[in-house]
Order: sequence, then C-alpha cells, then structure tokens
Amino acid sequence: MKAERLQVRVDESSKRLLEEAASAVSLSTSAFVLQAGIQRAEEVMAERRMIKLGATSAEAFAEVMSAPAEVNERLLDALRRPVKVKWLD
Repeated sequence: MKAERLQVRVDESSKRLLEEAASAVSLSTSAFVLQAGIQRAEEVMAERRMIKLGATSAEAFAEVMSAPAEVNERLLDALRRPVKVKWLD
C-alpha cells in the first residue's frame, strides 16, 4: 500500500505534455510521472556506483589493487575511529 505522497507544481505546458504522454501509453498522469521519475532515479544512482576508466587508468588501478596493502599509522588510526556514516554500517 502506498503511504507517502509527493506533490509537484508545474507550468501549464509541462502539465499538458505529461498528460498527453501518459495518455499515449495508457497510464494515468501520476503513474506516468512516477514511472519516469523512478527510471531516472535508478539511472542516476547506477551512474554514481559506476567508475568509468580509460585503458591507462584502468591498468594503473588494477596494478595498485593487486599490490599488497601497505598499512601505516594513519590508516590504522582511521580504521580504529568509530564509523560516522550510517549507510556504511
């Protein structure tokens, strides 16, 4: 069950365009806007998770990642600190 509500103000021409497009695919305007918004949100989030590297950068990255880690005092100090960001838990 949908419990949350989202409201948006649009100009007349944008509303008309959204209504026409929704009608063209046999959806309500709300369903059309929600579907389009979710699709775009998923694209944006996927782009944020993906790192695109050129051949030279990818090779350098692979080389660094395959080398043994060098643990120094600064890294140890960072690892001992409490996590401040909840999404990392």
